[in-house]
Amino acid sequence: MKAKKWLLGTILAIIGSGNVLAQQTDSDYHNEIGISYGFLSNFSWLGPYTNRSDAFKEIDFDNKSFIGPLSLEYFHRIKPNMAVGAVFAVGMKKEDVYLNGKENGKSGDNTNNYLTLMPAMKYEWLQKKHFTLYSKIAAGVSFDMENYKYDDSKLREHSSHSFYINFQASLLGIESSGTRIRAFAELGLGEQGLALIGMRYRF
Repeated sequence: MKAKKWLLGTILAIIGSGNVLAQQTDSDYHNEIGISYGFLSNFSWLGPYTNRSDAFKEIDFDNKSFIGPLSLEYFHRIKPNMAVGAVFAVGMKKEDVYLNGKENGKSGDNTNNYLTLMPAMKYEWLQKKHFTLYSKIAAGVSFDMENYKYDDSKLREHSSHSFYINFQASLLGIESSGTRIRAFAELGLGEQGLALIGMRYRF
């Protein structure tokens, strides 16, 4: 008998909590986490000019490929339309290295791995039932790990590390509304990319 009462009470509690969640609005969620993938980040434009040591500027490079940036972000809402938080982004660039000119064939590979951490702020300037328009700005530090690996085992591998200031300015962002899980897209400039798409979860 006691077991039946406990089970009934548990079921009623779950139903009651479900009703409370169903009645929640955007203003009831004060935190959010998101993940996104971007295109044409700062590193894809500026990387070859900012992170290459003088000793390697006379070497030929070709066949560049980029992965990322993949970003993880967290925001805490301080006002109904404003949130502060942080963005963590990772990316990779790989290219062929030619020590003796391209006519003599490839000599090895150059790989750059990028890690970026930026405090950020987001401002929602249009809130509708099914979508929200916003702008986002972030600025922080990037860590670049560069490594040259040669096909000839007689040549020593070369690696270097560097830090520098980086940013993201998303002038236009659009996010779906009405549920905890939301799709979003942004257009702007910075380490998260000229364009990016992703998903967020509010809690």
